[in-house]
Amino acid sequence: MVAGAFPVVKLMSLLTKQISKPIANAIKSGAKQNAFFRKYFCELPGQGFHRLETNVKMKLMGHVGPSEVKPLNEQVAVNLAAEMLGEGFLFAVGVGTLLFEYRRSAKKEEGKEAEQNRKLDELESKISELGIVIEHQAAEMRELNRLLQSFRGSENKNIPKKS
Repeated sequence: MVAGAFPVVKLMSLLTKQISKPIANAIKSGAKQNAFFRKYFCELPGQGFHRLETNVKMKLMGHVGPSEVKPLNEQVAVNLAAEMLGEGFLFAVGVGTLLFEYRRSAKKEEGKEAEQNRKLDELESKISELGIVIEHQAAEMRELNRLLQSFRGSENKNIPKKS
């Protein structure tokens, strides 16, 4: 059985994404229920995000002067920040999964490239060996030609000429 036939890694990343959604919902509900967390990690960032969003919208609509942004009530600010926190968790899981997949595929490509380089080195070595063999055979052929020429030359000397 081929090891790469069943995409275990992709199945695990899909499972991680599916598990992260209930975890994000638990983070949201936990943020809303814990008083300390709600006050310092939800209400203040929720109000800050609301101010930032309102100011950006006003600038985009062309409003130039200083604008006083009315703060949200506590429950709406907590809900906004808890929602942002949950979405931030989902985003972090998505980015983590993406980075994991990228590193895995890069490692796989490095392995393929290393194998290809090994094969190229092997081929270059064989070509070099063949070049040496060809040079050796060429030298042997020259030697045989020289011997043949000397043999023919000595044969011609021993044959009496007819007059």
